[in-house]
Amino acid sequence: MTDKKFEMDPWVVKYITQQDIVDKIDAALIRELIYDSRQSTQQLANKIGVSRPTTHERIKKLREQGIIENFTVRLNHVNCGLPLRS
Repeated sequence: MTDKKFEMDPWVVKYITQQDIVDKIDAALIRELIYDSRQSTQQLANKIGVSRPTTHERIKKLREQGIIENFTVRLNHVNCGLPLRS
C-alpha cells in the first residue's frame, strides 16, 4: 500500500492506531474503506494481505465496536455545480 492516496493518512486513523484502539491491519482496512467503501471484501482482503473471511470479520467487529458507523458517499461539489465553501 504505497499508493499516493495513502501518503496523507487521515489523522484519525493515525490517532486510533497510536492509541492502540485498532491494529495495523484494521487501520489499513479503514484507510481502504475511507478511500472507496464500495470495494468488495475480496478486493479489500487482497489489498491488505489477509483472507476474505478475516476481512469480513474485522469489518463486522469494527461496526459492532462503533468504530465504523456506516458506509457513505462523498459528492464532488464542483462536479455537482455547487460553489466551494470557504
